[in-house]
Amino acid sequence: MKYLKMLGLTVVAAVALTALVGAGAASATVLCKNNLNTEKCSEPYPVGTKGTASLASGSSAIIEEVGPEGETLDTCKGSTATETLQNAGSATTTVTGKVAASGITWSNCTFSTTTISGGEAELHWIAGTDNGTLTAKGFEVTINTIFFGSCVYGLGSTMKDWGTIVGGAPGSFTANAIVSKISGGVTCPTEARVTGKYINTEPKAGYVAAG
Repeated sequence: MKYLKMLGLTVVAAVALTALVGAGAASATVLCKNNLNTEKCSEPYPVGTKGTASLASGSSAIIEEVGPEGETLDTCKGSTATETLQNAGSATTTVTGKVAASGITWSNCTFSTTTISGGEAELHWIAGTDNGTLTAKGFEVTINTIFFGSCVYGLGSTMKDWGTIVGGAPGSFTANAIVSKISGGVTCPTEARVTGKYINTEPKAGYVAAG
């Protein structure tokens, strides 16, 4: 069994990254304070708003090796991500957010985990809903394992699917993403899947709208 540590982004960026994670796509997207109309937001969150999301009560962030066996590499029972809205978006533009390395924390993990690089996120509205698909890039986490030494995982320099944001009060974010090994010994798996459910803590309400 390969025990390893996790990115977690993320969730990061991680972070997550839910309360107010950036948004953006080919079509317009905004993050709204209410869900009176999914097509047109009456109260968008402004630039500079900080959002915080934490693991849902009783849940964990889990990293599993990508492959036939899919063994669990690591589990964290605590994780929090704080993001700052960089672009509020509109009917013709997208919304983006940034998460600093210090904004992603991990606790009660199988191994010591430290976020060493933050990243950027975009949120893409899912038509006809209050929800959105989250994409992200960057985010690097060092995992100090007993068996393999230090392993670093991250999303890389291009936007990748990170999971789904579900509008609500509180809103939630379910991470389901593949992260890649940035550095580490040959025994560190080259890819891992990160999963976990985060709940908005501040602000609690968050809905994805078209503009």
